[in-house]
Amino acid sequence: MDDRAPAKDSAVGDAAGHAAAARAVWSAGDYATVGDWFADASRSVLDGVDLDGRTVLDVATGTGAVAIEAARRGASVTGVDITPELLAVARQRATVAEVEVTFVEGSFTDLSEHRGFDLVTSSFGVMLAAEPEFVARELAAAARRGGGVVAVVAWAPGGAFGSPPPAVVDLLGDQPPVDLTRWAVPESTAEFFASTTAEITEHRRNTIDIPFPSVDHIVTELAARCGPWMALLARLDDTGQAGLARDLLAQHFEAFAEPTAGGVTLQVGYAVTQLTTA
Repeated sequence: MDDRAPAKDSAVGDAAGHAAAARAVWSAGDYATVGDWFADASRSVLDGVDLDGRTVLDVATGTGAVAIEAARRGASVTGVDITPELLAVARQRATVAEVEVTFVEGSFTDLSEHRGFDLVTSSFGVMLAAEPEFVARELAAAARRGGGVVAVVAWAPGGAFGSPPPAVVDLLGDQPPVDLTRWAVPESTAEFFASTTAEITEHRRNTIDIPFPSVDHIVTELAARCGPWMALLARLDDTGQAGLARDLLAQHFEAFAEPTAGGVTLQVGYAVTQLTTA
C-alpha cells in the first residue's frame, strides 16, 4: 500500500471542503448588488492598459464587471470564479452588453488550465487568499512570459473596507479574519511574488464614493447582502455579540461618511498594483 495515499486523499478532501465553503459564502446574500457599489473601482484595474486584441484572464470575476469592460475594449476575455450563481449573473450581463466572454468555474488556487495571457486581473478577489504566496505564483504563471501583466485591486489599509475595526476583531477571539489590505501594500505584494519573475511596475491609490441613505443602512446592507460579512456576524451571533459588532461597525463607518442631501457618501480607499513578468 502506498502510504502517501491517505495524505493525498485528505488534501483533496480539504480542498473540496474549502471550495464548498467559499461557494456557500459568496452565494449567500446578494453580492451582485454589493459588487455594483464599487464596480468602477474594480474596472480601474484596466486603466492605462492597451486591451485591443489582447488576451485577458479575470480571476475571481464575480458578476463580470472587469471581464465585460475588457471585452468592450476589444480583448479576448476569460473570467474565472468559484461561485456558479455569480457566473450566471455575469453571463447574463455579458449578453445584455453584447460582448463575448468565456466564463468558467474555478478557483484562484488552481489556474493550471489558464496560461499565456497578456493580462491577468483580480479586483477585490485574490485579496481573500489564505495563502497569498501560492496564489501569486498561480497569477504569475497564468501571465505570458516576457511582458505579461498581472494587475490586482485590493482595499487600502486604514480605510472603510478591508478589515473589520480592531474592536470587532477582538470579539472574534482566536479566529481573526483575513487581512484584505495586504495586496494593497507594495512591500507585501512584492513578497508574495518573490518566487516569480513578476515585479511591480506601477502602484496607485484612489478612493471611491458610495452613496447610502445613512450609516446604519451601510451596516444593514452588508449584514443582509455581503456573504463574508454575513458569515462574520453569524459567528458573533452564536456568542450573542452580533448586536455589539453592528454598533462598532456603525462607529467605524461614521469616520468615513460624508453627509449629503440624500444621506451619506462612504469614502472607501483602494489600491491598484500592476506587475510585469520577465
